[in-house]
Amino acid sequence: MWNTGLEQRREYRRRGAYLSYEEQCAQLAEAKKDPYCDWLADAPAQVIQQTLKDLDQACRQHGTWKSASRASGMSCRASGTGTSVP
Repeated sequence: MWNTGLEQRREYRRRGAYLSYEEQCAQLAEAKKDPYCDWLADAPAQVIQQTLKDLDQACRQHGTWKSASRASGMSCRASGTGTSVP
């Protein structure tokens, strides 16, 4: 979750936008409804939200850092396949 959230923030930053913790949580709620992201329902919501809160604090203190990869929006990784699902 940390890496997905960080990549999402990096993508927003590349576009000149800012993504808050609250926005990421709202997008997480939407992603949980996606059948490709059914694995998100297996993790306790509080754990995922705390991870996003910790990420938000780290980004506020240290920035979002540079990344060579390009991610757009919250994407899910299908469990066990290693492939990213938009």
